[in-house]
Amino acid sequence: MFGGPTDVAPDGVGGFYLAWTDMRGYPGPPAPENRYKNIYAQHWLADGTRDPRWPASGFPVCVDFDIPQFSAYAATDDEGGLLVSWTDLRGAFTGSGQDVYAQKIRSDGTVAPGWPVNGRPVAQSPNTETEGQVVKDGAGGMYVAYRLNFIHAATQHLLADGSVDPAWAPNGVPLPGPNSEDFVLCWDGFRGAVVAVRGGFDGQHHVFAYHLGPDYPTAATVSLASSSATHERVSLVWQGVEIERAWLERRGESEAWVEVVELIADGSGRLTYEDRAIEPGARYAYRLRFDGASGIAYASETWIEVPEVFRLALAGLRPNPSPPGDLVIAFTLAREGAGTLEVVDVTGRRIARRSLEGLAAGPHTLRLDEARSVAAGVYWLRLTHSGQVLTTRGVVLR
Repeated sequence: MFGGPTDVAPDGVGGFYLAWTDMRGYPGPPAPENRYKNIYAQHWLADGTRDPRWPASGFPVCVDFDIPQFSAYAATDDEGGLLVSWTDLRGAFTGSGQDVYAQKIRSDGTVAPGWPVNGRPVAQSPNTETEGQVVKDGAGGMYVAYRLNFIHAATQHLLADGSVDPAWAPNGVPLPGPNSEDFVLCWDGFRGAVVAVRGGFDGQHHVFAYHLGPDYPTAATVSLASSSATHERVSLVWQGVEIERAWLERRGESEAWVEVVELIADGSGRLTYEDRAIEPGARYAYRLRFDGASGIAYASETWIEVPEVFRLALAGLRPNPSPPGDLVIAFTLAREGAGTLEVVDVTGRRIARRSLEGLAAGPHTLRLDEARSVAAGVYWLRLTHSGQVLTTRGVVLR
């Protein structure tokens, strides 16, 4: 009986593996369904037939009809076999709570040497570990990323024989940075993996990347978290990992890099800067220089366009005179904010009105479809914005 999400992984030779949560042991009500969830897998060949070496009803990756396992995740190993991770509740009876388990299955449908039946825990501690993802490590083992206590991301490295890499902590390595909302794990093509984590702080969402290697996770040490610009200033925030200080460099178009200031990270690893030495309408590139593990390192450069200084203006009809049925009005806003654009006839009767709320500072053209039936004549155009009122005359000719 199917009982939960299914994951699929290619086998490298045209076929694929499936891993899923299965409830075939469920005896029916009144027994609780959740206690009968187990993990199964199957191998399908390139011609669409089931691998005859695998059980017809699926390989029992982890089967305990009294303890639930769920949220299976599948990946292919270096020898064409299957790697599976899942959330396991057997630790709820021993004090370790929810744990992430993993298993390595050879392509012939047998458990790999050194790996116990029903898998081994990735991290077995009083913490809650869930939602494990797994990829190969390029050397017969695997990297696992998982959610720690529901709000953080953590990783672990298991060797080919199922043991924990001695260079890694027995209960996994929590990733630094803000609380994680979700993450994704992928192989780096050699002997490592990359974890991308989406997290939040200050009410904003950001993505951080970490490189997992045989020695330990290494963060993509600093990345731009947010930026904004007005004609008066450029505001920048970087999120660093294990960085205490960095040096900000800036350059304009066709200019060389110039060091601007030394930045000190706050308690959460953020480095902030507000640049007021700017020219409206110009473009500037910013980057951080810092001391990396192998010497001087740089964060990726970021280009910022500084807005021009705009003044409220009402250019009028385009063209002027205009034909009836196609009234286009050109104007410029000094800033974003509430405002209106109106067309009034010579008697003072309003012919059309349009709200300007949500329009950014700068030049705009607005077609007034509601004024398409106006008669030929002279009209007043009225722009009201930021406490100012501008008027100009427009002519409609047949």
